Amino acid sequence: MNRFILIIIGITCAMITAAGIMGIEWLNSPINELRWHLHDKNPSVRCEAIYALGGLGDKESISEIRGMLNDEDTKIISSVIYCIGRLGDKKDIPEIRKYLNNKDDSVRYSAVLALGDLDDQESIPQIRGMLNIEQLRWAVIYALGKLNDRESIPELRRFINDKEINARNTAIYVLSKLGDKELIPIARKFLSAADTEMPTRLTSLDALAELDDKESIPRIKELLKDKYEWMRKTAGEALKKLGVPEEEIKKAKEK
Repeated sequence: MNRFILIIIGITCAMITAAGIMGIEWLNSPINELRWHLHDKNPSVRCEAIYALGGLGDKESISEIRGMLNDEDTKIISSVIYCIGRLGDKKDIPEIRKYLNNKDDSVRYSAVLALGDLDDQESIPQIRGMLNIEQLRWAVIYALGKLNDRESIPELRRFINDKEINARNTAIYVLSKLGDKELIPIARKFLSAADTEMPTRLTSLDALAELDDKESIPRIKELLKDKYEWMRKTAGEALKKLGVPEEEIKKAKEK
């Protein structure tokens, strides 16, 4: 079975999961098939199977997947570490920490994310020290957010204007989750600037709602008539989060 078919299987399983019908017996068939492909000769197929099972939350596979950490292929190791972060527990932390020093960036990337997912507070200093490694930056910022590392706030602010959009948006998202009120004026500026990329505007809008910036409500109401559907939808959700009554939102849309 090729990579495309594995992805289709993963998407199918995810749709079934989202629909809340996990009890249907035939669901076992695609998951079992994914498990079977953990032994495929093609490393790309094994890799996709691991990612799919991790994404689906198949905890029954974790013991077998852990055993694949000894694989010689770094892509397999990286996918296994990702999966352990999703499905593993605290006992996996010491083993995953070792991979923070791996020479392969993709392996270290997965290790950073996994330790964030596993809430490894002891790894914070080492992870924070990796902020200046460009290839790992997104993962590091995200993990520090997962680890609720408020001490990293001053350093994370440096990446609000990062040229790399994923690092920038993740920094905005994480700082809002960490409750950094100093982000508010910057997020307002991003939201209003016509030359700001749409993902950054949307992330800034979410951040203002997360930080309970009620002064931005009038500006956000204007976005209910934005030409882009995603902006209109996100603006409505932000207003609800800010405590604006549904009827008031409805009237703002009709004006």
